[in-house]
Amino acid sequence: MQEAVSKTSDEEDVWIRPLSDKEEYFEVGHQLNCSQTHYILYLTSCRPLHQDLLTDALTHLYRKVPVLRVCMGQKEGQLWFKKMRQCILDLKVLDNGVFEEEHEKLIDHTFNIAEGPLFCVRVIPGTGQGSGHQYILLLGIHHSVADGITNVRICHLLHTILDDLVAGRTVDDEVQLGQHVDGQMAEQLCQQEREKLQKDPDLLRRRREQLLNATVTRPHLFDVFPLPEQDNARSLSAKIELDEKTTQAFQAKCKSEGVTLHSGITGVINAALVSLMEETGRGLDQYNFSCSHDLSLRRYYDGDTSQVLGAHLPLFSFKYPFIVSKDISATFWSVVKRFHEEFHGELRDRAPLQSVALRLIEKSKSDIFKDYFRSSGDLPEYYYAISNLGDVTRLVPGKGECVQVQDIDRFSALRANATIMCFFILTYRSRFKISLAYSSRFISKENVQKLLALMKSTVSDVCDI
Repeated sequence: MQEAVSKTSDEEDVWIRPLSDKEEYFEVGHQLNCSQTHYILYLTSCRPLHQDLLTDALTHLYRKVPVLRVCMGQKEGQLWFKKMRQCILDLKVLDNGVFEEEHEKLIDHTFNIAEGPLFCVRVIPGTGQGSGHQYILLLGIHHSVADGITNVRICHLLHTILDDLVAGRTVDDEVQLGQHVDGQMAEQLCQQEREKLQKDPDLLRRRREQLLNATVTRPHLFDVFPLPEQDNARSLSAKIELDEKTTQAFQAKCKSEGVTLHSGITGVINAALVSLMEETGRGLDQYNFSCSHDLSLRRYYDGDTSQVLGAHLPLFSFKYPFIVSKDISATFWSVVKRFHEEFHGELRDRAPLQSVALRLIEKSKSDIFKDYFRSSGDLPEYYYAISNLGDVTRLVPGKGECVQVQDIDRFSALRANATIMCFFILTYRSRFKISLAYSSRFISKENVQKLLALMKSTVSDVCDI
């Protein structure tokens, strides 16, 4: 670890605030090597990015991003954020680095939460094709301080700083990326929905039934495929990317059918899973796809959220059950339309917030945390999770004078003892990109590759490509 010291100090800790429930949740996961998140920037520079320049860039990043200047500690029996006493950078320039190896290391990376930093950077020079100096930059950030939107904004700022430094421009550290906003708004929203549930017995009953339907279904995958023989569950990764032509065709088809890209890709995943299970000859007439959808709470916040940094996600992701028949491929767009109408109706009715409120009515927070990070022999009760950032091209334009962003990817480790797989999705420059995290305990590499191939062929079929 390399230190860039702004000052040395024996001052007492400067405490900021207690962690919110979601921030605490991610720290529990961090201690168990779950939820480690990193973003990958593929860069081209007109001049070499030497270690000194990278150090300067990260020092500016530290000074301009409030969530990167915090660490954690125990205070009054609670976990609190506190200010880092000095600027410490975890930067490694790996001249002979191998991307796959560094990617795997970041999945298991542990931050020094007591002193910081809660972010790290790995740079692999000399990779890629084309003119200029090529780099892969891996940026890992503790999930307690950054959700997907915050991470993407940090990626854009880092690129801007690098471009400014290479071009010889000054960087104004006084201009901040945003504000590290606490979880008070989220808590208020959940409390409002809790009160609504307690005043409306019919709504409470419906939400209980929905939660039950989403959490008691045994995925049929376990009936048709044997569990891989893995002593230790690990979070592994695979990825697919749709080319520009295919992406644009799929986007246009979703638009013409009146559905979001999220609804469309959910349909693609479901259709591919049905095909995978049907190929075994032991399929079902219909499947209850209980799936977990990651959502930003910003959709429910009042006012301008452009300056909101942090982890603004529901305490627990929204598990939503959806039944499809085995002939989903023959009726694909009608099924996707039905999902779109039902799912977005639930979002408008604030069902994700009501789901969190209901769980906290039924169980204590600590009990739920234990359930979520369990290491028992239980099988997951849902098929997959999906985290879709949407099109990030506008957020990371990447067109610098001296440094260009050629591509961007994201990955997060999952709870390998409790989750089969999670699809991390984004669109960049008219290319649809999926990073799949999957558990070595619940699904084999062979079936993962089959599933991804079926997804690509499904997109082609439903778009008549």
